[in-house]
Amino acid sequence: MASLKRTDWPGRIARCVAATLVLVAAGWSPARGQPQSSQIADDLEDTVAIAVRIAGQRDTEARAAEAAAEAARQEAGEAQARADAATERARALEARASVSEAERDAARTEAEALRAEAADKEAAGAALARQAEAAEDRARDAQARAAALEQRLVRQERRFDATLAIGAVLLLAVVLTAWRFAKRRRVQLEESEAARRATDERLAAAVVPAPFSCLLEGSDEGGRSVVVKVGAEQLGSPDGVVVGRNPVRAGVVLDHPEASREHFRLAATSEVLSIVDLHSTNGTFVNEKEIAPGAVTALSPGDEIRVGAAIRLTLSIDQVAR
Repeated sequence: MASLKRTDWPGRIARCVAATLVLVAAGWSPARGQPQSSQIADDLEDTVAIAVRIAGQRDTEARAAEAAAEAARQEAGEAQARADAATERARALEARASVSEAERDAARTEAEALRAEAADKEAAGAALARQAEAAEDRARDAQARAAALEQRLVRQERRFDATLAIGAVLLLAVVLTAWRFAKRRRVQLEESEAARRATDERLAAAVVPAPFSCLLEGSDEGGRSVVVKVGAEQLGSPDGVVVGRNPVRAGVVLDHPEASREHFRLAATSEVLSIVDLHSTNGTFVNEKEIAPGAVTALSPGDEIRVGAAIRLTLSIDQVAR
């Protein structure tokens, strides 16, 4: 199409002239020495006619070629436009493809993240499942222990009930025994009290007061005053009166560490005051002479009676008027 566009009319005319000159030269006859004019004219007309016809054909062909070229140019433009459109579509598709690729990458990344999250959740679920299993195992163990403890508690309650029943029976037996013992003891005390009263009454009836009372005065090693006073009724008792530290068994209390619980006895016999040591721990001394345990020793006013090593007492006798 480009070569057809370069074909022009001056070139065509030049070619036609050249062809005419060739024909003229061919028609010149050197042997005759002159040209054949008519023949040349005819040939020239024919040649011109042929040239004109050829030029017309060439012009027709050129116009056809030009039309074809124009159509080709139009087709090329349309093709270029279609190519440009295709290029734009290709670019759009490429852009869309890149966007789609980015979306696919994003989707792939999101899918991987979701898979990782799913894996983490699955692992967490597995861990929770293991924890649940462990919790169930612990719960079963706790239930087993609770059942064992409940059984143990039931056994303990039964033992406690049995022990309580036995204890109640034993307590009732102890209470009954104590009640019977207290009742018997009360009866014995009543009988003893009655016997004591009877004895006291007999003794009171048998006691003849002594014609005198006595007084023992002195002090201990610390200088504290000690006084022992014995009445005529006490001295007139058949057994006399016991002097000692025990307030239950002694008729006259001598509250001092040197004195024994029952230290000595004073009695009046045939109007004579006598003293008997009752196996005391620290001994009894009359006028610095220790008396033998159980031996009866007569006393006179002014005698000194020493209890152990700490208490010194002087005897004085008061006559009782009759």
